[in-house]
Amino acid sequence: MGMKLGSVLACLIVLVGLFSFTTATTIASSQYKIAVDEGWNLLHGLASVNQIYLHSEIKSSDITAIYGYSATEKKYILLYPSQKDSVDISDLSDSFWVYSKKSGWIDYYATKQITAQDKKLSKGWNFVGLTKDIYQLKIKDFKGTCQIEKIAGYQRQWSILTDNLDERMLADTEQDLGRGMIVKVSNDCTLSLTNGGISNPPAIPN
Repeated sequence: MGMKLGSVLACLIVLVGLFSFTTATTIASSQYKIAVDEGWNLLHGLASVNQIYLHSEIKSSDITAIYGYSATEKKYILLYPSQKDSVDISDLSDSFWVYSKKSGWIDYYATKQITAQDKKLSKGWNFVGLTKDIYQLKIKDFKGTCQIEKIAGYQRQWSILTDNLDERMLADTEQDLGRGMIVKVSNDCTLSLTNGGISNPPAIPN
């Protein structure tokens, strides 16, 4: 009896440990800490002030407005402080405009964790987040079938990239992760990681 009880307890401990590890991994994959400016900031996955952690330097009370973008309706949707339109968050782009009353670090978790793998883009401008799956990858490693014309990021003003885009790395430091950007493509297309960002091995010589 003692042996059986001991075995059951041991199994439970292992299962709890595995569950805790899985949960922690899942949560960590959607956590972001970003330096924001006073004014408008484009952030990946921050659709509600309830996603901001209590220990964050920027508090929920420092946020005065959050807007999402509806690609189908081609317009901004106010999400906070008062949502005027009845909208499904899943229908909005994965990056949101967040207005902060002050500069500082914001810690939050993303409820809309969309990666660059198999992300559909429509001809024209699209909102895209700098997610952890493209960390330290060049654009050519995740552009998939997209013909990218321009990329624009926003920090107090627009910064537009047009030259040598394939070789550019958009998230080369962890502080870049969680920011939003807009990407202009010339065709309906799909972003896709190429072997996880790793090129094929060198060909064998003749």
